[in-house]
Amino acid sequence: RREYGDTLICFLKSNNLYKNPLASVTLTENAKQLKERLDVIMIEAVVFDMDGVLFDTERIGCECWEEAGRRMNLGDISEGVKGCMGRNKNDITILMYSLYGKDFPFDEFYGLTHTLMEQQIEQEGIPLKEGVREILDYLNRKGYKVGLASSAGRKSVMRNLEQTGLTHYFHQIITGDM
Repeated sequence: RREYGDTLICFLKSNNLYKNPLASVTLTENAKQLKERLDVIMIEAVVFDMDGVLFDTERIGCECWEEAGRRMNLGDISEGVKGCMGRNKNDITILMYSLYGKDFPFDEFYGLTHTLMEQQIEQEGIPLKEGVREILDYLNRKGYKVGLASSAGRKSVMRNLEQTGLTHYFHQIITGDM
């Protein structure tokens, strides 16, 4: 299994963007602070995660997982919910069975969480994190290469990008099912 950081480095190397030293910038700061950092750091590319960085989908996902647990009378599944953030379906399956035993109804549970999340997104749309369009516009104007690396599946990633009109910003997209 490739680690998340390895995926990012492979993206940078495959697009001739990897130079030493590699700068890392997080989106825990606001768009203005991030732009100031980018102007100082001599970098050529920025790679984003999707859930919790571009979109507020981690919050929705947690709510849906908790709701599915209640509906299925599974008791407290909060440890599984927290542990599954940033993992692909295969890793989530392994984690959930390790936490809750081989009799855990994973397929039913996962299917219900997926249905609940799809319903919520259909009703409310995909919530963008504050400043996302602003920073992507800025990066585009300045000529940065922009990538997306997500543990989510390609279908989900592309749907989210298309529904929010962000697809055109990304030069490279790497997903958890690749």
